[in-house]
Formats: sequence, structure tokens, C-alpha cells
Amino acid sequence: MTAATVSFEARDFARGFVAALIELGNPSIQPKNPEHRLGLYRVWKYLEESAESARKDDFSRNWYKALVRIRNRVSPGVTGSFDQFQTDLRDLQLSLTESPNPSYEEISFNASEPFARSLLGHLKHEESELVRKAAQLFLESASSLNATSH
Repeated sequence: MTAATVSFEARDFARGFVAALIELGNPSIQPKNPEHRLGLYRVWKYLEESAESARKDDFSRNWYKALVRIRNRVSPGVTGSFDQFQTDLRDLQLSLTESPNPSYEEISFNASEPFARSLLGHLKHEESELVRKAAQLFLESASSLNATSH
């Protein structure tokens, strides 16, 4: 890895994840909602699987290290909450959401879809693919649980 290479970090993942959610038409996340927790759990499992796959590829050493750091940041705590990742999402409130939400029951994203697509367009291919797939898994988990509970 050269000195000029910038690695993809947990904060970059959170920003890309939010942009991908916006691109998919989802303007908010409710971290305490059971459906959204299930979605976050699936994102964490996807990151775990992606890291394991990259570990097996000798050419992806730096990508593997980045995925492990992101996976660890997104991992659920002992209570099942995603406190570290929620902190990253809340930190984005100052730049990507309408205003800080003191109750944190819902984190609303106020960025436009064109802005989100632009942000995603500045990511490397594998980074963009990762955040888009994570957002898709999150939304599928939340909507499939909603569909079975109604």
C-alpha cells in the first residue's frame, strides 16, 4: 500500500451506506426498531462474509483489513444494539441529515438523491458495490419482517 493510497474506513462505509439508502428511496433509519435491527444484523453478517472472502484472496490484503475494521465497527453489542455504527450514523447528522435528533429514535437523511448518487460515484467500484449491497440487504430484511408481521 503506497502512502498516497487512502483506505476505506468505517466512517466512509457509514456515509456510503446512507447514500445508498437515499438512492434506494429510504429517507431514514430507526436503530431501535426490531426490523431495522434485523437489517443491521444482516449488514454485519454480509460484512463478515465479505471479509472472509477477501481474506482468502492474496491480492485483497488491504481490502480485507478495511472490511475487518468496518465489520468490527458495525458489529452488534451484547444487548443486540449497534451502538458504534449508530454513533457513526448520528455523526453524519451534521452533514447528511436534516438536524441532530436528540431522541435518536429515527435518524432522517436530508440529502438529495442526486447528491447521494454523486457521493457513491466517487467511491471505488468495490466500495460502491459493498455499500449498495449492504443497503439492499438492510431494506430487504426490514421489509420482509414487516410483511410477515402484518
